[in-house]
This record gives sequence, C-alpha cells and structure tokens, in this order.
Amino acid sequence: MRLVSFVPALFPLCAVVSGCDLIKFQGVVRTERVTADGKVIRTEEKVDRIEDFPAALGRAADVMGEATAEMIAVLVDVPPPGEVKLSDLAPELAELEQNPRLNLLKGAKKDDGTPHDFRYVRLGVPSYDGFFKTAAELHATLVLTQKTVARMRELSLSVIQKGDQTDAVELVKLVSTATQVAKATGRSAEATELEELAQSAKLLAALTKNLAMKTQQLVVTGQQLVAGAPASITNPKVVIHLDLVVKGLEASVDMIGQSAGTLGELAGELAAFVA
Repeated sequence: MRLVSFVPALFPLCAVVSGCDLIKFQGVVRTERVTADGKVIRTEEKVDRIEDFPAALGRAADVMGEATAEMIAVLVDVPPPGEVKLSDLAPELAELEQNPRLNLLKGAKKDDGTPHDFRYVRLGVPSYDGFFKTAAELHATLVLTQKTVARMRELSLSVIQKGDQTDAVELVKLVSTATQVAKATGRSAEATELEELAQSAKLLAALTKNLAMKTQQLVVTGQQLVAGAPASITNPKVVIHLDLVVKGLEASVDMIGQSAGTLGELAGELAAFVA
C-alpha cells in the first residue's frame, strides 16, 4: 500500500512584474509504501512549482502503466486496448487535437525522455473497462495540465526575459504581462500562443476541479472492483490471469488516490484564468 501527503505553502514574491501581489509556491510530496514483507519505506520530495506535482507523483502512474502494458501483452480473447485522446477528456478539447501547440498529449514525454503511455485495457466487462479508461483519462489530464502550465510559464518568462523558471509566480498575472509585452514588441506568434494557452487553461481549470471532486469515489469504486473481480470476471482466458488484473486495478486505485491533492492544487492555480 502507498500513501501520499501534500504540504503546500505560499510565500510572497516581488519579482518579474511590478507589485507585490505575486506568490511563490512551495510544497512537499511525502509518500509511504509498505512492502510485501511489511517494511515501511518513506520518501520526501520538495516541489517548487505547482506543475511539478504531477511529475513528483509520476511513479504511481509508471506502476499503473507497467501493469497495463503487461495486461495488454498477456490477455487474449478480450477487446482491443483503448488509448486516451484529448476529446476523451472533454468534448471542448476535441478542437485542440490538430493544434500542435495545444495538443500537448501527443508525443508527451516524461522527464527521462521516455513517452507517456495513455493506453487502457479492455476486458469486455463494462464496469471494469470504464474504470480502467477513467484511470487513464485522469493520468492524461495530469500530464496535459502539467505540460500546459509549464509551457505557459516557460514562454512567458522567455518573452519578458526572465530566464529562471523556478520563480513560480502567480501564473495568470505572468501570462497576462507576457502577452502584453509580446504584442507591444511585435512578437505576434508568442502572443497568439499565450492567448491560446490561456484559453486551454480555462478548460483545464474546470476539468481538474471536476476530477478532484471525483477521486474519493473513484478509489472506492476501484476497491469494490478488486473485491468483486473473482465473481464478475468469468472469461476463462482472463480468469487464469486474475492476479494480473487485480494488480492492474490496485495500481490504478493507487494512482487515482495519489492524484487527488495534485488535481486540487492545479485546479486552484488555473481558476484565476476563469475569473
């Protein structure tokens, strides 16, 4: 079992643009894992930017992805696996799928350069198929939001010629200032991209808030599916790999549970784009 806690703190930061209404985000991701022999392993990681929380929690997504890949490779006589697209996350995002500046899921890579995997397994049992898809969508939402926020900050700091990306200021003010500077200095391409990213942020604000409110129930649902697997999964070719399916379910539950705090923090960061 793995538990995670989030300890965010906000500190004044008078930098990048005039005025002292900007904030610096700092937090700590603490995880606790219990091994099969009962040993408790605790880790602590400091996080300086709100968009780094998903990366700090990416280990749970990696475990889920490994279990998914194993199920896809091993299970036979089941429907083909699915893969999350932008339009699966929200209908409004469908129009962004052909925009390389905004479709940050396409070709998304982890910090180590390996690609993110947004596939999910299908067993032919609707309740289980739906849960695996929802877990993959939640993972994709975290990655998309992380990369959108990171790109907004990176581009904004570039435009206003502030190169230290660790200075995590209130994002909406940073983007607004950078957009004005880009327009005033004839950098129309950067201004357009910043405006597009700000519109995307509005959609992601609602999406992350909605998912954050659902995580607790999703964890409960996943636990119920684990408990009900022996009775609900009857395909003989899947039953012989029931332990693998349960492993995949537990990894998905773990990832969802760990994502709750991150989704809430991201939703709070992006809420200003809606106001």
